[in-house]
This record gives sequence, structure tokens and C-alpha cells, in this order.
Amino acid sequence: MSAYDESPRARTIEDGFCDDPLAEDRLAEDPLADDRLTEDRLADDRRADDLLAEDLLAHELLAAGEPEAPPMHDGIPICGYRGGEPIPDLGLLPRERWRDALRPLSGATQLVAQSTVRTVADAQVAGALVGELMLEGAAAAARAREAAPPRMPTGAPPVRGSSRQVNYRLGAHEHARLLEAARLFGMRPTTLARVLTVRGVDRALYEERRDR
Repeated sequence: MSAYDESPRARTIEDGFCDDPLAEDRLAEDPLADDRLTEDRLADDRRADDLLAEDLLAHELLAAGEPEAPPMHDGIPICGYRGGEPIPDLGLLPRERWRDALRPLSGATQLVAQSTVRTVADAQVAGALVGELMLEGAAAAARAREAAPPRMPTGAPPVRGSSRQVNYRLGAHEHARLLEAARLFGMRPTTLARVLTVRGVDRALYEERRDR
């Protein structure tokens, strides 16, 4: 007789099994009972894992709280600044507002804002819009360079309280020429000097823009 057969527990199990006259019949009728029990336990374990994952997710969402609202600039959501210019978050704006949000910005900032879209379709629309705005800006700059300088101002004195005094000295020959020109225009020499100064400044700024 083996050690197993001699153990009280083995005899108890064996006796109990033999005492149940229907045990063999149940085993014959349902040979897959143990396998189904195992599958049921695995299914229960999976459901428990799913419930645990849902609880963890709910806890994380509760800890995170409500998402923060994006920063705004003049009613437009932005994602930051570049060189002092706000960068519109186009992904949070409807397309019909993109042009107004991008037009005041420099070309470099417009390119940065172009990358804030969320979809490929939006990226195509934003790229076309930024290219169009850059062409408009280049055309406006060209018109400014070619614009004629303003007409020579009249000799009327400036409005009281808005004038600034500028003092400079002329040589004898230069002063004589100023007196001759003032006589031809019927103006006081100091008034003509002011008019010519303003005219010369306007001309200098125009030529600088044209050459640039």
C-alpha cells in the first residue's frame, strides 16, 4: 500500500467519492464541467480588470478636474506669443474667422499659427490662406514704395500747442538764397525754412522706402 493510500485525507476523499453513487454519473454526463468553471473564472477576472481600469480612469479624470480654458487675446484663443505678437490657435477657431485673426500679423507669425490646426484638411486651407495674405502684404509694400511723396505743405503756421522748435544755423550764402526764395514765394524766410524742412523730410523717407 502506498503512502498516499494510507493517508487519512486520501481515504476520506476516496470514501466520500465512493459514498456518492451519482458522482460517476455526473462526471459522465458533464465531462467539461471543470473546463467551463475555469472559463467562467477567467471571464470574471476580465470583468474585474475592466472595472478596475474604469475606476482608475474616473479617478484620474476627477483629479485632473475641468480642462483649463485657452488664453485669449482680443477675443481670439491663442497658444502663445512670438516677438510680442499673439499666435492664434486656429484649431479652436472656425475657418471663417481665420483671415481676420491672421491679417494683422507678420508673415513669420502667420506661418507659426498655420501649424496650430488639427486636421489635414484644415492644414491645406490654412496654408492657402497664409500664402494669399503674404501676397497681399507684398503688394501693399510695393505700392507704398512707389507712392509719390505728399504735396508741399502750405506756409500756414502749425496748430498752437502741437509745434516743436528746431534751431539750426545757415551760412551767409545759404541765408541769402533763403531770402531770395522767400521773396519769390511771398513767404517769410522762417516760414519757408519750415516748409522746406518738412518737404525734405518727406522726400527723404520716400526715397528710403523705395531703395529698401
